[in-house]
Order: sequence, then structure tokens, then C-alpha cells
Amino acid sequence: MEPNCCWRLEQATPDICPNLDPAKPYLQHDRRQRFIECCLECHQFVQDLAQPDTTIEDLRPMLPIMVEETLKLRAEVRTLHQLIGHLEQQGSFLREVGQGLQTSLNRDEILAMAMTAITSGKGFGLNRAILLLVDDHDENLYGHMAVGPRDSSEAGNIWGEIHQREFSLREMAHRLLGDRGAQEKNKFGDLLQTLRTPLDQRTHLFNKVLRERVPRHIHSVSNEPFLPPEQKQALQAEELLLVPLVSGEIQIGLLLADNLITRRPISEADLKALETFAVPVAFSIERANLYAKLQRELLRTTRANRQLQEQQEQIVKMEKHSLVGQLSADLAHAIRNPLTILSAHARQLAQNQLADSSQRRSLNGIQKECRRLDAALQDVLALVDEQHPNLDNWDLNRALTQVYASLQGDIDLDQVSCHLDLQPGLPQLLVDYRQLSSCLQSLFRQTLGVLDPKSCLVVGSHWERDQVILTFSAPELQRLVAEPNQANCHGLALTLCARALETQHAVMETDRLNDPEPALVIRFTPQQERDHAPLVDC
Repeated sequence: MEPNCCWRLEQATPDICPNLDPAKPYLQHDRRQRFIECCLECHQFVQDLAQPDTTIEDLRPMLPIMVEETLKLRAEVRTLHQLIGHLEQQGSFLREVGQGLQTSLNRDEILAMAMTAITSGKGFGLNRAILLLVDDHDENLYGHMAVGPRDSSEAGNIWGEIHQREFSLREMAHRLLGDRGAQEKNKFGDLLQTLRTPLDQRTHLFNKVLRERVPRHIHSVSNEPFLPPEQKQALQAEELLLVPLVSGEIQIGLLLADNLITRRPISEADLKALETFAVPVAFSIERANLYAKLQRELLRTTRANRQLQEQQEQIVKMEKHSLVGQLSADLAHAIRNPLTILSAHARQLAQNQLADSSQRRSLNGIQKECRRLDAALQDVLALVDEQHPNLDNWDLNRALTQVYASLQGDIDLDQVSCHLDLQPGLPQLLVDYRQLSSCLQSLFRQTLGVLDPKSCLVVGSHWERDQVILTFSAPELQRLVAEPNQANCHGLALTLCARALETQHAVMETDRLNDPEPALVIRFTPQQERDHAPLVDC
């Protein structure tokens, strides 16, 4: 039976074989190629094979062709399976990259993920990636980071470790943000510095790509006329991809990528893939920049609101203290006027020669209690004034000497004595002198007031453990806490003094008043004078 297909013919025409493509005239004379392209897919050839008179001898010339084509197709199928597997892996990896870019608001993390995706075998598989960013003043493109090996030995170590440990995207990105990031900066520091380019150099290759917003595939870097020789030498690569990073009207930077180690040719598919990838990267970087700016503004606004609230509270507190101070001053004036008259009459009567000794003792007692009441009023006024201290550097010994001199008349009237044991050369204290003087007067009066006639109060100062120590010593000082009839008076006075001394960076210690050698101790911590900055930066 005559065959239906032209597979046995050395030559064939479209009249004989309807499967011949007129655009391929070589098929009419090339039996082998016609068999591969037409006969193997022809249903008439299948019918010929099914005919009984078709023998193995008839097919012998075609069998090698069929076997060769089968092996070729199997190889192609195997290659396609590998490609599909790689594309699936790449798709999964890039999906993870996309999710990371969408969820992250940290610019450094976004950049690390993007650079990892470009150089990872699971991603775009390029050997090296370099990121140039526009600086904050829009004046320069500067080298921000570079990722990749510098030689084949380092490449083998890096790629081998990644293959063995199967890092995820975020793990590789976090490694790049950590110790490996510092190593990459040290490794590529000279390169990044060399690639720094002023934006006003309009003919420079980097600026042209960024300005035109069109990616470039440079096949021969050494012949590129718009790239300076020192940058060509620093790059070392002959083939280079440049992809701009832009978001709307904002120029973010430039991505550079190459295959410096493997020298694998970069395809147009690589360029298109990287161009597509640059779009979400640019948007993510801009979103992270805006978020960081918003965070700074929020922090600044929060700080300003907190400072304004503190100012408002301070103003309200000052108004309250001003009212309390006015009331205290009026009350002190109302009490002091009759108190002064009473004390003056008692002193005049005590000086009267007609008064006997018992009357003089009573009159002196009246004067003493008037002074005590006047000191209590002074302590109350000092407590009110402590909210607005006027700090300056003062010598404690000088203040003690002046207060001692002002109280000399009271000391003589009480028939007691006072000895000052002051260490010279003490550091000055940052204090409000008026409040300090008022506290010292109160302490002198309280300690002198419990002494027996002819007793002596020792007031000392010395330097100990980075502090200025002030002590009042006398055997009768136990009465400051021991006498029931005077406890409330002394306790109030000491409490007011302790409160006022806190604003002078001083601490009053009353623990030693019950010791065999009673002493009242005040510890001053020297402070450095500080300049006062405005509360709110408007």
C-alpha cells in the first residue's frame, strides 16, 4: 500500500504534503528536517506506521533521527523542569520579599531585604549589588551600601554557607543589618566613597539614568564615555545594570548590579526583572522615610506638649504659691507688729533698775519666746520662697560667719557661747544665699535655745567624701527630740529647715542627736552651675 505521508520521499512539495510551510522551502529538499518538523506530528505518518506492510526495514533510516529527537526532547523537558523548579523557588522567595517590603517601616531593613533579593540565588541571582542614595540636601548621590563577594574564594564560602544553612529572607536581611553589614561596609568602603557623585554633573551616567528614569544595560563599562575612569576602575566589572529608584517626583537613588565573579552575561530579562522589582522597593523606601519623619515630628510635638503642660502646671503652682506667699507675708506682718512691741516692752522692763532678778528672768523668757516665734515665722516664709530659688556660688564658711555675727546679741542674752570650727578652702556651694542664711539662722536659734547657761555650741565645717559637712554639737542637743514640752516646736522648725535645705542639695541628719555626743549634721553636695535652656523649642 502506498504511504499517505511523505516521510519516504527524498523530495516533497506542498501538493504532496499539506504540512509543508511555504515560508520554509528548505523542507522540500531536506528529508531529515522535514521528518522532524512535519512528519513526526503528521497523523498520516501515524496511519502509515499502523499499516501491515510497513516493516522495520522501512523505518530503519528514520530510527536514528527519531531516537536523536527523542533524546533531545527529553533533555529539553528536563531543563524545563529545572527551570520551573527554579522559577517556583524564585517566585516563593520574591513573594516573601514583597510581603517584607509591604509590612516593614524600617528603611534599613527594607534596604537589606532588597539587596539580599538581588544577590541571592533564590532571587535574581546577580553577584553584586550597589545602592546609591540621594543625600538629605539633594546635592549628591552617595554610596550607601554594597553586597556581594569580592573574589571567587569569598564567593564560594558565602554561597556554600547559604546553601547549607538555608537562610530565610529575613534571616539574611538581619545578618546584613548585623555583623555582616559592618563587614560589607568595611569591604566596600573605598568603592562606595569613589562612586559618590554630585547631582549637578548632568552628563554623568548615574545622573542621566536617575534623571531620565530609564534603566540602562551597559555592555562595556570600559567604553562608557559618561563614567569617570576612577569609577570604572573601582567597579572592575565590564557589564553593569543601572536601575533608578524613584517614587512619584521624588528621586531616591540608584541600583547598580553586575556579575563580577561568575562573568555570566546579563540578559534583558534580568534588566526587566530588576526594573520591575525597583518600583515596590522605591515606594517602600519612601514610605519608611515618611514614617521616620512622622515619628520625629510626633516625638517633637509630644515633647513640646509635655513641656507646655509642665509650664502650665508650673504657672498654676506659681500662682498658688504667690497667693500663699502673700497670705503668709500678711500673716507674718500681722503677728510681728505686736510681737515686736511685746519684745521691746519686755526688754525695756528688764533694763529697768527697779525690776528684781525674778522679774528679769521672766522678762528675758518673754524675749526668748518672742525670738522663737519670730524664727518660726521666718522659717514659714523661707519655705514659701523656696519654690523660686536664686542659685549662685557661695562660701558656706562666710555664710556661717555672717549669721553668727548677726546673732551675737541673742547669744549674749542667753548667756551661752558659740565656737566656730571651720575648715578653710572648702568648695563653693550652688545655693540660694537668702534661703541658706534663713535656714542657718533657724538652726542656730534652735540649737542655742536648748543650751543651759554657760554652755557652748560648737559649729564645724569640713570636707568629707565629696561633700561639705556642717555640724552643730553640744550635750544639750538631745533636747531637740527628747523634751515633750518642746518637741512640737523643735520638730516643726527642723522639718521646715530640712525641707528648705533639700532645695540647696543638702540633707539634714538627726540620727546622731541621741548619741552620747549629740550632733546635728547637714551634708551639702556641691553642684555645678548650669545654663537654663528654653523649655519649648518653637
